[in-house]
Amino acid sequence: MSTESATKPLTEEEVFQRNLEISGAFTMAVLRNPRMLNDIPHGVTIIFLPEDDPELAAYNRTLIARVLDEGRDVWVRHVKPGEFPPLPPLDHNPWDDVRRQ
Repeated sequence: MSTESATKPLTEEEVFQRNLEISGAFTMAVLRNPRMLNDIPHGVTIIFLPEDDPELAAYNRTLIARVLDEGRDVWVRHVKPGEFPPLPPLDHNPWDDVRRQ
């Protein structure tokens, strides 16, 4: 982590992209093992705290507080490095693969 990134807050785009990557990887893990959902209460907002991305984890902690202040329930999931398999790069439209089958 560079000194510059440690002092500069994440942009909305960076937050969105990083959370999207974690959410996508979590979704793929759930598709492989649906029992992962058994511990998640219905109707909660899921927020991830990645151990290998302290900037995003710090941002997401503020998000937890905001969601709770809005009166919504939150389920927080600590994510260890490599816990969820990374998503494959989307260099093409994945629906093309489905249409070919």
